[in-house]
Amino acid sequence: MSNLISSSERWQAVKKQIRRLCIDAARDHATVTYSDLIRALGPDSGLMHRSPIFHRLLGQICHEENDAGRGLLCALVVAKSTGMPGKGFFGTLIQERACPDTPEACWERERDSLFDYWSSHVDEA
Repeated sequence: MSNLISSSERWQAVKKQIRRLCIDAARDHATVTYSDLIRALGPDSGLMHRSPIFHRLLGQICHEENDAGRGLLCALVVAKSTGMPGKGFFGTLIQERACPDTPEACWERERDSLFDYWSSHVDEA
């Protein structure tokens, strides 16, 4: 864990904050870049968008949300340069979804499904 995410309570608090930011993006039918997400977390998080801890947090959120039947929420976190998630996400997507189309088309379906889900579940978070 990062120096600033040195306790289980802090880990859960940062994870909750990331989840909330992703849900807000979904309700706006938008994605959020890795760097904008880090910026929104603030400097006290001690995270950087390329840090393994940040990606471990995203992965944990992604799996927990999927297991709860709400989809791969981390699909909404994208690279500024491509507007798409990174390689780690696509590995998870292929593992979790039957994907007869291109990975990009499968991601677009997942993204749109998240938009629909969170737009219709406004009281849930």
